[in-house]
This record gives sequence, structure tokens and C-alpha cells, in this order.
Amino acid sequence: MNRIFVGESFSRSVGLLGIQLALLAGCNSSEGPPLYPAAGRLLVDGKPAHKAQVILHPANGRDFDRRGARPSGITEPDGTFRISTYRPDDGAPEGDYVVTISWPENPDSLEPSPDRLRGLFLLPERSAIKVRIEAQQNQLQTIELKTP
Repeated sequence: MNRIFVGESFSRSVGLLGIQLALLAGCNSSEGPPLYPAAGRLLVDGKPAHKAQVILHPANGRDFDRRGARPSGITEPDGTFRISTYRPDDGAPEGDYVVTISWPENPDSLEPSPDRLRGLFLLPERSAIKVRIEAQQNQLQTIELKTP
């Protein structure tokens, strides 16, 4: 009788382990293409743009994963940013991108804040800023903008 109980307990444990592994596998970013580290710098009127949001949109207009993820970064006080897609600083898939930028007047506010760039770089179809992510460590060219 004890042997059957031990066998059932073992089967139940293996089944639970299988479910846990399946759940863990579903939480990683393997659903999309490989990611490559990317970093850059944003200057506005020759000065660092602190707390601006930089978003990369695939130039071909097609999503690279089921979620429609967009690689992005927030600028530091010196204007530098690192691109993240699924996790902090994990990079972006290889390819060509159109860059959109927003720079709120009050980035720490819970309310919407006017864009210091007056929305000129908010839409991919209106932005002339382009970058290429290659299958390597990517240091993007400095993005230099003028206030409108």
C-alpha cells in the first residue's frame, strides 16, 4: 500500500514541476527575436535633455513580437539613454527604426504635461530620425534637436 502512495505522490510532484517549468518558460522574452544592447545621447539646443522618452519603431511598420513591444529609453541628466525592450537595458532586435521623442515639461507629474518639443517628434510618420540596430553592441549617434 505504501508503494502506491509514494508512486502517486511522485507522479503528482513531477506533474507540478512540469507546470511550474511551463509557466517559467512563458515569462521570458524568447517569443521575439534576439536583442542587442543599444545606447545613445539626446541633446536639445546643444544641452542634455533630461527625462525625455526615446522610442524605436520598426521602419518596416511590422511588429517583431505578438505584444507589439517598442524598444525605448529615458534620458539621464547627461542626455544618455539605454534601450530596453522587455527588461532594463536588454536592447532591441536587429533592424532599422524610426525614432520618436517626447520631452514633457514636468516628467514627474501624474497629470499629462506639455511636450517641450511641441509634438514634432511624437509620430513615426513625421519623424526624420532613423537608427539601425546591428547584431552587436550598438552606440548610436548623438541625436541633436533644436527647440521649435
